[in-house]
Amino acid sequence: MNLGDKTARSWSSGFLDYLFLAFSPTDTAFLSRRAKVLMMLQAFLSLVILAVLVSRAINALAAAG
Repeated sequence: MNLGDKTARSWSSGFLDYLFLAFSPTDTAFLSRRAKVLMMLQAFLSLVILAVLVSRAINALAAAG
């Protein structure tokens, strides 16, 4: 609804669009594949960093006990 009529008619969804919708916030309306890939990469890197921090914390607690 927030896109122009010409843009909305020429756009078609693909696999990357569904993947982006499954793992990203739905309140954004990015149409370029580059922006979607960059946002998914950012979310993936954040998840990896969080997993590393949690695993190091668990390792430190296990070594102390």
